[in-house]
Amino acid sequence: MLMKKLSKALAIGLTAVLMVTGLSSCGKSSSENKIVFNIEEQEGSIDPAINNSMYMATLIENAFEGLVRLDENQKPKPGIAKSWKVSPDGKEYTFELRNNARWSDGMVVNAKDFQFAWKRVLNKKTASPYSGYMMCIKGAKEYFEGKAKEVVGINVVDDFKMKITLTNPTPYFLELTALGAFMPIREDVAKNPEWSNRPETYISNGPLNLTEWRAKEIMIYEKNKSYWNKDAVKLDKLEVKMIAEPTKAFDAFKKGELDYIENPPAQEIPSLLKNGTAKKYQNLGTYMYMFNLSDKMKQKDPKAYAAMNNPNVRRALALAIDRKEIVETVSKGVEKAASSIVPPGIKDSKGKDFKDKEYFKLEGNVAEAKKLLAEAGYPNGQGFPQIELMYNKGGNHEEIAKTTQEMWKKNLNIDIKLVSEEWKVFLDKLKSKDYTMARKGWVADYRDPSTFLSLFETNGENNETGYSNPEVDKLFKKASSELDESKRFEAYHKIESIILNDMPVIPIYYYTDVVCINPKVKGVYKSPLGHITFYKAQKEK
Repeated sequence: MLMKKLSKALAIGLTAVLMVTGLSSCGKSSSENKIVFNIEEQEGSIDPAINNSMYMATLIENAFEGLVRLDENQKPKPGIAKSWKVSPDGKEYTFELRNNARWSDGMVVNAKDFQFAWKRVLNKKTASPYSGYMMCIKGAKEYFEGKAKEVVGINVVDDFKMKITLTNPTPYFLELTALGAFMPIREDVAKNPEWSNRPETYISNGPLNLTEWRAKEIMIYEKNKSYWNKDAVKLDKLEVKMIAEPTKAFDAFKKGELDYIENPPAQEIPSLLKNGTAKKYQNLGTYMYMFNLSDKMKQKDPKAYAAMNNPNVRRALALAIDRKEIVETVSKGVEKAASSIVPPGIKDSKGKDFKDKEYFKLEGNVAEAKKLLAEAGYPNGQGFPQIELMYNKGGNHEEIAKTTQEMWKKNLNIDIKLVSEEWKVFLDKLKSKDYTMARKGWVADYRDPSTFLSLFETNGENNETGYSNPEVDKLFKKASSELDESKRFEAYHKIESIILNDMPVIPIYYYTDVVCINPKVKGVYKSPLGHITFYKAQKEK
């Protein structure tokens, strides 16, 4: 569910204010294996329960370890759980935990740490964006709603054994347990509300641990000597810089001050890809525009609501966009124009890609768009209310919005007002549904169509459009308990078809990350889910 800010990083604002000194590497051996990584901006939280920023997710997953880890093929492999068993009906998971796993302060990692962390996510006061992913656990919904004091499906058998019972079979449950929100957290640590804002209180159980932090400038992670698998950790130090301006970050990369940057200046990308300085990584994510269909919009602007609530208007706006032109002129051919919500790359067990059709022409269909707008009562744009399109500052969001604005004016003769907001304000408005139209970036949390399509469940945790369709909800319920993969995918295809007929969102393009890496750095792995694994990396001298 991680939303992407740059073109992925989405977030809830970090509140760290600590100024940490002593950042020099004096006294360190020249043979130290160090990588310097730029995250552009300090957005999000390194608290696993509340973060929804892609960059912060990367830091969390290098500092923590859940029951499982995903390998380079995105398959679950043992993490803190050394083994597990799944019942024949797919509803019960029994995890055997390692007895040698330790927190960065040397204390033992046990099953109660997982139980506490998961209940914390399910506590409404935590306001975790991931609570919905735990609703597959028996009793989670009742606990979340305050109707139960315990989650009956999370059972601690002993210090190193836990049993999880699901309401329905969830084929991707193991993948879910690799997510940041499913990482363990100690209860005594989390009692401090500022625990994730200071290195001395940030206790983690993974390959790296946070040792120094200068707010909005630099974070330093070092090898966690208490990590159970520390011999597999090759990296000694990860320095995380926060240079927001792409040109400045790229200059620092060219000078050798940074080893890894994402999203270099757009005008530089074609030549960087050609000479091998940069590489493209396909991302399981989709960039979209979404409509506010909630009752709040009706109260805010009745005329705009009447227009947006008409499916023909939404279809007209979608068909009046030439996605090929946006990709070619704005992102310089880096991204891939989108014709669906679910991007390519999610495959079934036989290797067949879920995305098997184009729901509309990539170049649009202006004639059909004009016809639909006229049928909606706005011939040649007459009487169409002024609509606001909101996006966050940074990246190429403004260029995309301006290009789309021009297309709508040229093709439909309607005026769209562009509204740019600072990141936190943007997020707050999305959450409170205080917008008319807004840009939306979504990157998969796990390799299943539901990670995208669940955005459209009625009253869903991440449904920011207010969209509701009983038929979609009915199909979701059916798919969630279906063990037969082909039948489950068939239900998801029906869901996507219904959604794109209703058009509560307009897919624009599928994400592709452009990354510049120091050629001396080996062993960094970037997942299609957007996460970066640093701890196995080495930097040649």
